[in-house]
Amino acid sequence: MRRLLHFAFLFLLAVPLHATNNYWQRQGTVISHVSTTFYPGQPNVLFEGGSQLGLGAGNVFKMWYENATSPYGIYYAESLDGTTWTQDPSNPIIAAVGGGVKIFKHAGTYYLYGGPNWSGSVIYAYTSTNGVTWTLQNAIALVPSQTWENGGIYQLAVVDVVGGTWYGYYCGFSSNTSGFLEGLATSTDGIHWTKDAGNPVASMSSGTFTSGGTWSGSGNFTFQKVNGKYYGWSQLQLSQAPGAVNSSAGYSLPTDLMRWSAPAASGPWTPLGSLTYYRSQVNEGMNTGGTAADRKSTRLNSSHA
Repeated sequence: MRRLLHFAFLFLLAVPLHATNNYWQRQGTVISHVSTTFYPGQPNVLFEGGSQLGLGAGNVFKMWYENATSPYGIYYAESLDGTTWTQDPSNPIIAAVGGGVKIFKHAGTYYLYGGPNWSGSVIYAYTSTNGVTWTLQNAIALVPSQTWENGGIYQLAVVDVVGGTWYGYYCGFSSNTSGFLEGLATSTDGIHWTKDAGNPVASMSSGTFTSGGTWSGSGNFTFQKVNGKYYGWSQLQLSQAPGAVNSSAGYSLPTDLMRWSAPAASGPWTPLGSLTYYRSQVNEGMNTGGTAADRKSTRLNSSHA
C-alpha cells in the first residue's frame, strides 16, 4: 500500500509557549547542506514500488525536496529504510523551481506543485509518469488575486480526489493583514485550479489553545486520509511570539505543528487545540529574528498519532 510520510522542515520558536504533546519524535538529520548555496527542505515522501534508482523490486521511500535558496531546484532521492538516501545523479530533476514544492499521486500519475522561487508570484503544475521526468502542464495554476494573499502564495497540497473533484489547500501571505493563512482550491484535472469564494478558511486562520493562548495563522499543510477520516498537519503562527519576525504586527513566522481533522476533503476542519510537535533551538539551531529554523538540513520525524 502506498503511504505518504511527512519529513518535517519547519520554522520554530526558541522557547515553549503552550502545553504540547510531542507525538512526533526526532530521528536525526538525513540530508544535510553541502554548501552555502544548497539548503535542502520542503520534503515530500511516498513509500511505494517502482524504484527509479535501482534499489530493487520492493517498496522504497521516494523523496522529492527542494533547494530552498538560489539556485532553486527540485531534487529526488530514494531510501530502503528512510534514513540513508541515494540521490538521483541527474539532480536537480527540475531546475529553477521551489517555493514550497508539494507532490501528489493519482491514478498512476505524479503531480508536482511549486513556484519559481519564494517570491510567491505563481504556482506551477507539473505531471510525471515516473516521478523523475516532469512536464510543465500549467504555468499559472494559481496566482495571488485576493487581499489576504497579496504577498504571495505557496505550497498547494492536495488532500484527495472525490467524485472527480480535486481538493487542495494553499498558503497565502499578506504582510499588512494576518501573515500566513490557508485557502481552499478545487480542480477537475489537478492542473487547472479554482479558488473557493469563502477563502481564507476560518478554522485554519486563528484559534485558541485548550491550555490558553492563541494562534493566528497557519502554513505548509500536509494531509493524510486514515480509516475514512482526513487529517492535516500544519505549522502555526503563534500570536506575539517572543523574538519572532513580525511579532510587533501580531503574528510570527509559522512555527510548531498542530493537527486538524475533517470528515471530508472539503472540511470542515477542526483543530486539535494543542501542539503535536514542538521545535527548539537546541535541536534545530538559530535563524533570523530570534527564531529557530533548520534551513540547512532535512530531518526525519516519526509519529504514532
